[in-house]
Amino acid sequence: MAEAPPGPGTPAEPREPETAAGPREPETQAEPPEPVMMVFRRVGDECVARVTPQDAHILRQSMASLAALLADDPDPNDPAVERLFPAVYPDDPVQQAEFRRLTEAELRTTKLNQARGVLADLVEAGREVRLTPERAELWLRALTDVRLALGTRLGVTDDTDIEAEIDAAVGRDPESPRVMQLTVYLYLTYLQESLVGALTDAG
Repeated sequence: MAEAPPGPGTPAEPREPETAAGPREPETQAEPPEPVMMVFRRVGDECVARVTPQDAHILRQSMASLAALLADDPDPNDPAVERLFPAVYPDDPVQQAEFRRLTEAELRTTKLNQARGVLADLVEAGREVRLTPERAELWLRALTDVRLALGTRLGVTDDTDIEAEIDAAVGRDPESPRVMQLTVYLYLTYLQESLVGALTDAG
């Protein structure tokens, strides 16, 4: 006797999944993943990079911190300020004071305008930054200043292994501010290196 088809109150037997030969849903092209950090590349005469929200946040905070350091009359005894305005005449305090009096205000204004220029470019760029060679040079100078100031605060030297420092800081306290600050410093280093590479790429 043939089995009756399942009624409304009878659960249906589970169906086997479709085989490879059966009908398939049309495949959709996946969107490319967001880059973990912005990386500059050369496109024609411009240095171009996609900007993620994370990139924009880090750069805005970094440049705003630099601008705050430079905006008011900086403390000449602040190690970060000393690093940004190194002594030209370290063995002659009188001559150094005169040199600082004549040049520091203009140099500080230049550095401040560079940081503000990066902030302005980020606002204008949206999802993609496109820099002329002249603008790329401005970014490089601003990134150098940010790294000098932050590196001084962190005690970074030319011999410091940043990745090892991050590992050590994580081992001591993974939620400490030093972990984030070192990570930002490493990010800025990679970003600057990618911009230098794009700027010097002759194609």
